[in-house]
Amino acid sequence: MSRLVDLLRPHRPGSSAETVACAPGAALPAADDVLHAFDQTVKALDGHDQARAHSDVAQDIVAQLVESALDQQRAAPGSPLTLSQRLGLETVIRADGSRPSLLLTQGEADADHPMAGRWRDQIASTRNEVKKLARATARIQPQGGSSSKFYGTGFLISTEPARVVTNRHVAMLALRRGVARQEASPYSFLSSYRVLGATIEVEFDGEYDSSASVRHAVARVLLPPWPHTAANPSMDIAVLELALPQREAMPAPVPLIRSSTFELTDGLNSVCVIGFPGPPALRAGTVDGIDWGFVDQAIFNERYGFKRIAPGIVHRDFNATGTGTAAFSFGHDATSLGGNSGSAVCAWQDGGVVFGLHFFGIDADTNLAHGFSSHLTAPLLEQLLGLVLQ
Repeated sequence: MSRLVDLLRPHRPGSSAETVACAPGAALPAADDVLHAFDQTVKALDGHDQARAHSDVAQDIVAQLVESALDQQRAAPGSPLTLSQRLGLETVIRADGSRPSLLLTQGEADADHPMAGRWRDQIASTRNEVKKLARATARIQPQGGSSSKFYGTGFLISTEPARVVTNRHVAMLALRRGVARQEASPYSFLSSYRVLGATIEVEFDGEYDSSASVRHAVARVLLPPWPHTAANPSMDIAVLELALPQREAMPAPVPLIRSSTFELTDGLNSVCVIGFPGPPALRAGTVDGIDWGFVDQAIFNERYGFKRIAPGIVHRDFNATGTGTAAFSFGHDATSLGGNSGSAVCAWQDGGVVFGLHFFGIDADTNLAHGFSSHLTAPLLEQLLGLVLQ
């Protein structure tokens, strides 16, 4: 059964936000019940923020997709959903508080936001951990970049040297659009590129309501071997070395951990992903004649390219998601959008440690993150990150 459908099922009274916790034998919910709750949230959003233009039209589109998806699952349980159905369900679970994506202000999410839903207690209790993680999270962008002109997300792992982890595909995009030359690598099996003219930078602030800026130029990009092979396991990962920054302007690096416990469905209670999601148009565009940029703007009227937090859980075990790079990855169901590539997957209720690297996702069913616990990739991680992970 689709994860998206499971998240719509009735929850056991008093169950925590981390779990689906469906009531025993819970049937699929009536579409009217799901859509009523969705409608109430959209109305609350209008009171919380400015009114949304054309929201009735967008809500009708989502309603038709939700109804068709639930009808299909009743007739043929477990049958595959279309991409448009999945995006419709994703819109609902994002809005109703099941899997929200919330802007951060001074490193904090608003626990009283209409979309915080059943995560309010977790948001409040992890405020300090999230602040530390948020400070170390950066938007990777061209020189003079902005919320509308950036490549993805990264996070600081060390200050001497100053190193930021991101996805390889994010780093490659930055290299193609910046100015860099390949150099003799100071590391044995890594490719190294010297960035010229500060044409790639990282922004550690990037919050919607902040006029501050904490930018540092990227001096070097380090890439692991690619593509992945059995003899040389690799990951969608890269490291950016920053030009010598002013130490007092640098946030504290995030703690990384190698522990398969965090990458299993029966281990960690919940996770959060902190990053800079872009608009859904960058993720899905027009599908089956539906412009998802229009739908998203009409319903959420969101600001993208700014720092956000999205909570969820690990729902596919490490080493159980496929072959190739996915053979040492796990699945999570936090809401991710284009721009979240390179985000840290954090155990926000377990000391705020980082145990994974988000690298792909269209919806809650498809999100993938690299886990750090695989023995196949330990040598790569230790050399690439310059750290021996605990």
